[in-house]
Amino acid sequence: MLEKVRETLENLGVQKKDSILVACSGGPDSVALLLLLTELAQRGGDYAITVAHFNHGLRGSESDGDAHFVEGLAKTMGLECIVQRGDVKGRKHLTRETIQEAARALRYEFLREVRAQKGIKWIATAHTADDQAEEVILRLLRGTSLAGISGIPARTVDGIIRPLLQVEKNELLAYLADRGQIYRQDSSNQSSKYLRNLVRKRVIPELKRINPSILSAVSRTTRLLSEDNEFLEALAQRAYKEAIVFSDGAQVEFSVARLKELERPILRRVMKCALRHLNPQVFRSLRIEHLDALLALARDETSVKGVTLPKQIVAKRVYDRLKFYKKEGDTGRIQEGIVQPFTPTRLNGPGRVSLSGTAGALEIKDCGLGLSFNRHRGLIKRLYVDAGRLNFPLTVRSRQEGERFWPLGAPRPFKLKEFLISRKVPRHVRSIVPLILSDDDVVAVAGIEVSEKYKVSPETKQVYEVTWEPPEAIERELVPRN
Repeated sequence: MLEKVRETLENLGVQKKDSILVACSGGPDSVALLLLLTELAQRGGDYAITVAHFNHGLRGSESDGDAHFVEGLAKTMGLECIVQRGDVKGRKHLTRETIQEAARALRYEFLREVRAQKGIKWIATAHTADDQAEEVILRLLRGTSLAGISGIPARTVDGIIRPLLQVEKNELLAYLADRGQIYRQDSSNQSSKYLRNLVRKRVIPELKRINPSILSAVSRTTRLLSEDNEFLEALAQRAYKEAIVFSDGAQVEFSVARLKELERPILRRVMKCALRHLNPQVFRSLRIEHLDALLALARDETSVKGVTLPKQIVAKRVYDRLKFYKKEGDTGRIQEGIVQPFTPTRLNGPGRVSLSGTAGALEIKDCGLGLSFNRHRGLIKRLYVDAGRLNFPLTVRSRQEGERFWPLGAPRPFKLKEFLISRKVPRHVRSIVPLILSDDDVVAVAGIEVSEKYKVSPETKQVYEVTWEPPEAIERELVPRN
């Protein structure tokens, strides 16, 4: 078994003299892991081993006894030991996780903090082949994906390794007995109120009667499935980067045309990438119905234009874009159309005016006859109007119901709503786009178009330049949609 663990460590990328933080509960599996790694270190591995124990405080004096035991064991082995006690019940109350979820979250937070503080390369946990089989069965009972049925990963991207996943618990117990090493027993492992214990005590023994090699069979299967899943995840990551058109901490935006090119297994993973970017905790509440709705939205297979997801995340189809965003914050308010309309204002002559709400600033200035058209992202940064056709004061305001506008080059006026739709201006920002009016007639839709009536012509004697400077979040909504 010692050689099996050594080969596993090598396959996981652990090298001589690497530093390893061993998570030790005091139970037989983690005590065996600590002894195995120490023995391998003494036989040429030269690993720098540190011990970590997290006291969940759920079993009173028994939990405290586990902590004292681990501290004593580490001391006799000449190893540094870091112990911390956590408020699992308090976290459960705040997050509404199960007691097991809260305990696991706090435990891994502790391990990662210790690793960061000590500059340790690896975190080693003592999951065994038995744990792997239990986890796969539990996930099958709940319903799962290829990633789920791949089981517990032998190594994670953030450096957590499980060197004992190919080792059965009986092997570890024999190893401890051979070395005369004592360990602690967790009384909660005997409780029938936990589904995992029922699987361990009833289901696994029954499966072993059918196939005595069930643990190695499951281990082999998860290893193969994990390789397949890693390949698909790599394809999905590439597809994600190719389909994304914008991303920040509050929003992810995709090209629907690119998404439609993807096969469903890859598309599903791309959707998960977006959700993970916005809030990794979303997967605790995400259901297959959510993913199916997202796929239908991305593939244009539904009349629904939006999907509300856990953790205040929304996915919305806007023309040829699929947007994921958090409902809270400025981005969410803009996407949801919950924006403060700006107060109408007047311009008595050329000048600059700051608009209220989220409408930014507008400037009108005399530029003689020097024109410099400049499309910036989705906006025409500078519009030009015939100054001689304007009657000051001008009014700057949002659109009104039933308003009409005569687009440049068009044969006649159109409803302003129809014009904005034709330019694919999203509904949730249409009321933010400023209109410039002269005698109640629309001169220009700022950043988008000049009226035919006020265009610069060969007869124009004086030209005014109109520049709209919206906030970045609004400007982003006006990116050309190909």
